[in-house]
Order: sequence, then C-alpha cells, then structure tokens
Amino acid sequence: MLPGVVRPINFPPNYTPLPPGYVEFNLASHLLMLGRVEHVSPQTIRSLNQFLQEMEPVMMWNSCNGCLIGAESELSLDATPTSHSFYHKLAAKYQARRRLRFTTVKRYFEDKYKITLSYPNSPLLRDPSGSMFPIECVWVRFRVR
Repeated sequence: MLPGVVRPINFPPNYTPLPPGYVEFNLASHLLMLGRVEHVSPQTIRSLNQFLQEMEPVMMWNSCNGCLIGAESELSLDATPTSHSFYHKLAAKYQARRRLRFTTVKRYFEDKYKITLSYPNSPLLRDPSGSMFPIECVWVRFRVR
C-alpha cells in the first residue's frame, strides 16, 4: 500500500513476477529495521548508501506511478521531503496554459498522488538524473546471495 492511503502500489510497465532467489521490499520499511529514518546524521546516511550499493539492486521504482528509478541512486545527505523545494509545471484544472509553481517534495506527493508521507524528515533518494523520491514510495528488487 502507498503511505497514508489504502491504494495498492503501482508497478513498472516491464514488471515481471518475482523470480526465485529475488526479494522486493519498501525502502523505508527496510531502513527502519536498520534504525531510525528521520533526522539521521550524514555519517549514518553514508553507511546506508554503502549498504544500498552492496545490495546491488536489480530494479528500483516509484510505487506512486510505477516509474523506474536508477539502481545507482543514493540517499541525499541534506534533502528531506519537507526541506527540498523545486519548480514544477502545474496544470490548472480549467486553464489551457501551464504555470511554474515552487513546492516541496512533501507537498508535491500530497497534491499529485494524494498520499500522506509518514517520514517527512527522512532523507530523499536521489537518482542519477537528479530527481528526488521519498524513501517510503521507493520499492527495491535485489537478488539474494
């Protein structure tokens, strides 16, 4: 389920059922098992990034829309859903033109996907293109060794 709602997660278009020897998990749930996920130190984030790289993820995706996220992604040292802001195009409901709007990642996910983030002060996952994702919306598939 997506955070704060009773909607199922969205899978990527190329999603295949889980083959033997692979595991999928929600990134926030997994990181919670390793310790807390909010207000963590840069040193802790570095060790979590090292842990994530050592797992060698096969696939990562945004469970809100099913878009794939680069497996080389890492947790941001300074950005959280409440602290990171960006400009995005907001399509007004009854207007033909679009306008730019400055918003936080938390507000964007609340407005666009109608979800409530449970960990607004957790690090964001930054993919190689620079896009940021709340960890509770990220699913990871990796091969068990």
